[in-house]
Amino acid sequence: MRAVKAVIAFSLLFTAPALAINEVGEAAHFVGGGLVAGAVTATVADKYWPENRALIGFIVSTASVVIGEGIQMAGGESFSSSLLDVTCHTVGAAVGAAVTDKYMLAPVVRHTSTTGTTVGIAMLQRF
Repeated sequence: MRAVKAVIAFSLLFTAPALAINEVGEAAHFVGGGLVAGAVTATVADKYWPENRALIGFIVSTASVVIGEGIQMAGGESFSSSLLDVTCHTVGAAVGAAVTDKYMLAPVVRHTSTTGTTVGIAMLQRF
């Protein structure tokens, strides 16, 4: 777990210059990566692969941006611009998947005398 936190911290430091110069496109990639990864983590991955839901959300989000930027590069976009977009999106995906997995989804176990034991996932939102 410490390695994951170190990678996220290093990645945030790596993308800080792009986000600091107020490039709307890079901030949009960061936020978009987090939203896609969080949505996949909370829906599809949680239903079919709950033991690896954060990893699945991260992989799907990152794969989508790699494919999209590959198509744009085939159309003539520069490599450095695409690399920056992929990096910002990937960092956002890591943050979104980790936050959704750890803080928004929680396991629920209920023991009742009539129905027995019920196991499920509850979605949490704190205000």
